[in-house]
Amino acid sequence: MEEDEIKRKVIEASSGIPELGKIGREIETIGVLPVPDSMRKISSLDVFIFWAMASASAATPLAGYLLYGVGIPNFLIIVSLATIIGLIPAGLFSEIGRQKPIVALIQARGTFGYFPANALSLLYTFVNMGWFGLNLAVGAEILSSVSGISFAIWSVILGIIQIVLVIFGAKWLNYFYKFTSPLLIISYGVLAFFLFYCYHPALSTMMIPSIPINWGLDINLILTFSILSWAYKITTITRFAKPYDRPSISYFLSPTLGIMLPVFLMGLLGYISQAATGNWNLAAVYKPGDPIWVLVAAVGASIAIIHTNSMNLYPAVADLLVSMETFMKRMKTYRLSQPLSAIVLGSVSIILAILGILNYVENFLLLVGDLILPFTFILIIDWYTGLRNSDILSFYYNNGLKVKALIALTIGFLLNYYNIYGIIGYYFPYQVIGSLIAAGIYYIEKKI
Repeated sequence: MEEDEIKRKVIEASSGIPELGKIGREIETIGVLPVPDSMRKISSLDVFIFWAMASASAATPLAGYLLYGVGIPNFLIIVSLATIIGLIPAGLFSEIGRQKPIVALIQARGTFGYFPANALSLLYTFVNMGWFGLNLAVGAEILSSVSGISFAIWSVILGIIQIVLVIFGAKWLNYFYKFTSPLLIISYGVLAFFLFYCYHPALSTMMIPSIPINWGLDINLILTFSILSWAYKITTITRFAKPYDRPSISYFLSPTLGIMLPVFLMGLLGYISQAATGNWNLAAVYKPGDPIWVLVAAVGASIAIIHTNSMNLYPAVADLLVSMETFMKRMKTYRLSQPLSAIVLGSVSIILAILGILNYVENFLLLVGDLILPFTFILIIDWYTGLRNSDILSFYYNNGLKVKALIALTIGFLLNYYNIYGIIGYYFPYQVIGSLIAAGIYYIEKKI
């Protein structure tokens, strides 16, 4: 792709689809091209709210179920440790998006090479389908429980609505949080009141662990459930943030705080709900005979979750776009690539939800972490030791294979997969250990 061609596509893709009139001009079509300065207006508060809403998805109370039995104090400690571990990688990626307005998997071309990065994008696309399918399944489960309508039907309805929202992109997703974030907070507040008012959870018994605690594994689960699974996607939003002129504490912290605050609050509710009702999904505990305001709150939570799940799907579309870019070049107009990718990704995710991905969540999360964590750490090392100085258009050319990075990534994946650390891995998240080793190996390779 020649430099003039890239610039032409940026201009074309920043105008939406004007052939569809006023609505078409609102469709986001920039894809994974560099974001022009005219579109870079998002504040650090916007970044915080975007990631808080994306994190506050239908599946977030599942964090309480994943750690159920460790006791509430240990639950809070584990989530706090995960927050501390994820803070620096997430913050560094937040700044990367402001430094160069591209997504991480375009950045990865400079680290791993053009085609390896595209292949990783395709792999992560399947991971993202799993994530969206997981959240979609939980949302459909809520509506099915309160309406009596088939789970599969709700999966299709919710999936279609969420795909439409994602087609309109970051601008409209940010706009809707003004309405859905208060709705989500109020709905879960009412459901929490219902939980304590009707079920009288015995909090004193939840303070004491009822199972042995594997600190390393539990911290790993939260990291891959939240902050480190999301870290490389943060640039998907911060590329629309105000351009970088100096380090910003607010931009550095806002993604981490946004992602982890719902994990603390909704995860804690999920833990208490699991203990009191036998169901971690608080919005799905409604049954005939319960007060009508509980039904209203459950429906309100479901409506808000449509938006939050859309914000979950939006970063995933960028991964698919990177993997499909080689084919998209052949299209008459690049502008159609982002809407088409959203439709493809969302449709496959609907199928995964219906097929029951919710039943495989723990193994799914651990497998995700085996590869994404070393990938994340290697990207950070490469960027801040030289790659950040590259011309932004160089990421759109075929630069072959970067063998050193691929070797380090392979080593990191194998270390994480086989977990050879013994007692160390019992107290410290083994996937972080393997990923740090991989990043260290890559740094040494660069110096040789």
